[in-house]
Amino acid sequence: MESNAGWLMGISCLILHCRMVGETPKLEQLFPAGGVRGTTNSLMAVGKFDPWPVEVWIDAPGITLRPEKEAGKFSVEIANDAALGPRLVRFFNKDGATDLKFFVVSVGHEILESEPNDEWAHARSVPTLPVILNGRLEKNGDVDSYSVTLESGQWLVASLEAYRLASPMDGLLRLLDAAGRQVAFNHDARVLDPFLVWKVASPGKYTVQVIAFPHPATASVNFAGGAAYVYRLALTAGPFGSHTLPLAVRVGERREIRVVGWNFPGGAASIPIDFQAPNTLNGAGECGVASNAFLSPVRVGLSEDPQFLEEALKIDAAGVREISIPSGVTGCILVSGEEDRYRFTAKKGVRIEFVARSGWFGFPLDAWLMIADRQGKELARDDDAAGWGDPRIDWTAPADGDYTLVLGSLIHRGGGEFLYHLSVGTPKPSVKATVADNVFSLIAGKTNEVKIHLERKNGFESRYTLHAAGLPEWVGAVPVEVGEKATEAVVRLTAPEGAALWNGPFGLVLRPPSGPEVKVTDELISTSVNNGVPGGFLELVVPETAHLWLSVLPKPAEPPSKK
Repeated sequence: MESNAGWLMGISCLILHCRMVGETPKLEQLFPAGGVRGTTNSLMAVGKFDPWPVEVWIDAPGITLRPEKEAGKFSVEIANDAALGPRLVRFFNKDGATDLKFFVVSVGHEILESEPNDEWAHARSVPTLPVILNGRLEKNGDVDSYSVTLESGQWLVASLEAYRLASPMDGLLRLLDAAGRQVAFNHDARVLDPFLVWKVASPGKYTVQVIAFPHPATASVNFAGGAAYVYRLALTAGPFGSHTLPLAVRVGERREIRVVGWNFPGGAASIPIDFQAPNTLNGAGECGVASNAFLSPVRVGLSEDPQFLEEALKIDAAGVREISIPSGVTGCILVSGEEDRYRFTAKKGVRIEFVARSGWFGFPLDAWLMIADRQGKELARDDDAAGWGDPRIDWTAPADGDYTLVLGSLIHRGGGEFLYHLSVGTPKPSVKATVADNVFSLIAGKTNEVKIHLERKNGFESRYTLHAAGLPEWVGAVPVEVGEKATEAVVRLTAPEGAALWNGPFGLVLRPPSGPEVKVTDELISTSVNNGVPGGFLELVVPETAHLWLSVLPKPAEPPSKK
């Protein structure tokens, strides 16, 4: 009996020890997923937080989350000068840290969804536009309905952001008239987030409905919902920018561009903007044209090469446009069956990269590229090597001379929205350094290895020293020498035996003997296929981060003996 009693006491102590250790918090979503400068609102975190409260880290100042009594509830204060756009949010406690989630700071008008609003006849009234509606499809079968009053001749623009917030939903947008009849519908646009534009023929009340299937998809065809099905719905009948002309600008260049869209003053289809491009390329090769006239920034590409509109290029005697290397051109397949032809001159052995981007911008053109010699013989062809359904040809000229680059539509369709950006240039050496995760833990007295992958392109060679930054002095992270052709490196993190609990952000950086540093990033975007079903998120409001996280955990106590 004494033996059994001792064994039971040991088990009880072990269970108590496990409970005291606690759990790493789990953060699935934030609701609402955004707010307006200068406001204080309530916020609900979706996930598991035991013990409560948790601590909060945000990647930029100006946002403060204050935990309330109930687990998962916060008040969120957004400063008047908080940076606009998406922020990264992470929770942590003494046992570790969560994955990153997004919170978007805006200006203007935002409101929070209120239930019940499932039926179109009992939709939530939206008195003023433009507005951003923060909503959530709370359960399977949920439908969120919003009523707006529109005037004849207006364009209603409805843009849903959910997939790009990493919500597990494949959203749909429906527009119903006052009698409940569907007048417009959109399922997928550039990604799984829908985008709906409709010109009002008759004035009156209309209802915008948000519905969703699950992402990744399941065998069910029913509408889905859940606590993490969070979205931001932008509605406007005012100016809304779709794209710029040209589609890309040269870094550091100041020029007038046109923003094309809907509901511009005087009924114009576009408005001119004096635009100053950033002085350096960012990782995504794009920036946003910000304007008070638009509900969201308009995407514009960035390039180090001269940029032209198709109609500005010189045309030779055969009616073929002449393009220089390197450069970029914005063009359009206006009619079905049209093919755009560009003549260029190349030297034997010179490597040239041709990339046409249309799907990347969200346009419907499924483009193909082909290179032909002076006799019209095909030398190279592609239709989707650049991703997003866009073509890319990496080609080496077989001889000195003139060649023709031909661009066409794979599905033989055309129109004003079948735009593309074509870049022609010699491939530039580059390097990108990544890690497979952004959260790491280290137990006192132990070692953890962080593996770095270097993607070197186009013959890029340089040696580096890999450094860790932002860690306390007592965390060991000896700089690592990285060879000029190395594609991997490992930094070892150590903590002394008696190290206390520590949580915080840190960074990894590659420093060359001369030239710019390279920050090590974690790509937040990801794709996957499970039994043929696509998963992951091809695009997010923040695609990558250099903000890594380390939790140094004290050495756990030894469990009591069973004797």
